[in-house]
Amino acid sequence: GTCPQTDSLRISTNVKNSQIPFSSLCGTINTDKVIDKETPHLYLHIGTDPTNQTRTVTLSADIRSMKNIWNIKVSQIECNGAPLQAPTGCAQYYNKDRGIISSLNIGDSQYQVNSDMTVCIKPQSSCAIQYHITPLSLGQKTASSQKINYGLMCSDYIAFAGERTGICGYTSSTQVTLPVVGVQGFTFRSDAVSGPNEVGYEIYYISL
Repeated sequence: GTCPQTDSLRISTNVKNSQIPFSSLCGTINTDKVIDKETPHLYLHIGTDPTNQTRTVTLSADIRSMKNIWNIKVSQIECNGAPLQAPTGCAQYYNKDRGIISSLNIGDSQYQVNSDMTVCIKPQSSCAIQYHITPLSLGQKTASSQKINYGLMCSDYIAFAGERTGICGYTSSTQVTLPVVGVQGFTFRSDAVSGPNEVGYEIYYISL
């Protein structure tokens, strides 16, 4: 879907060469009141500015509904090899050997249009990584086919690291096992069209 001008959280920075995955967030991102390692998160890569101005990140909202609630944890991560430091370009970063990765707003059975985000998983001392996709529903037309589609058939898709072809469509349960070479994870992209079949994904990964 698309976030409205009101009742959404806007994210901005005064540093031009920065990477912000989403300029606004809305809907249901997380239903748990406790923030833990499974809580959805986003990395904002703030660039360097040649001027001497103070670098800032601004969260703003124009709230019109009393139903809005939020609980946001903000952490500044030093770029010195810290455990939580994500590689450049990673919108999400998971540093455990197993975990659950869900698309934003899957609780609302939809995802944002014009998404382009890279989800990264820190390499472990393993030879392979296994993804259990339960479920996947990407693309209005391809998801309605009730099967997985590949490549040029996909306007909305995920593409696993090291793979040339993206996948889309629908599956209630699929398993993918890939060799580990460098940072693992996948890229998620969506077009400008939204439909009721565009629910999102939930992926359990484990290093083997």
